[in-house]
Amino acid sequence: MAISVTWFDEKQSIAYIHLTPGWTWGDFWMMNESFNELASTVVHPIYLIVDMTGAGMPSQFVPELSKIASISEERPTNLQFTVVVGVGVMLETVTNIFSRLYKRATAHVRFVSTVNEALPLIESHRQTLLSSDSPDPI
Repeated sequence: MAISVTWFDEKQSIAYIHLTPGWTWGDFWMMNESFNELASTVVHPIYLIVDMTGAGMPSQFVPELSKIASISEERPTNLQFTVVVGVGVMLETVTNIFSRLYKRATAHVRFVSTVNEALPLIESHRQTLLSSDSPDPI
C-alpha cells in the first residue's frame, strides 16, 4: 500500500501516516480505517502526523472534499489534533480553500513543512494539557 500507518513514538502518543507517490483514494480510505483501529488501541490523548512530503495528490480531489470533511468530523475522541507535513505550494493553496469551506472539520489541523516542525507543536499542546490537568494548589 502507498500509505503506511504506524506509531511515531514508543509511548504510542503520536500516530504517523506516510503517503508515498502513487497513492490512490482507495489507499486513503483504507488508511483512514487503519488509523481509526490504531487510535482505538489506546485511551490517552494522541496526535497525528500526516507526512505528504513528495507524495502529490491523485486526481479527482474536489469530489473527495466532502467525504474528507465528514471523516474529519468523526475523528477518534482521543485525537487532539493533526499536523499535515509537506503539502507543497499547490496543495497548500487547495488546502487553504478547503479549510475555509470546512472550518469545523479542519479546526484541529495544522500545516508545517517538515516533521521536525510538527514535534514542537505537539509538545507545546501536550504541555498545555498537562498543566490544565494539574490539581489546584491547596
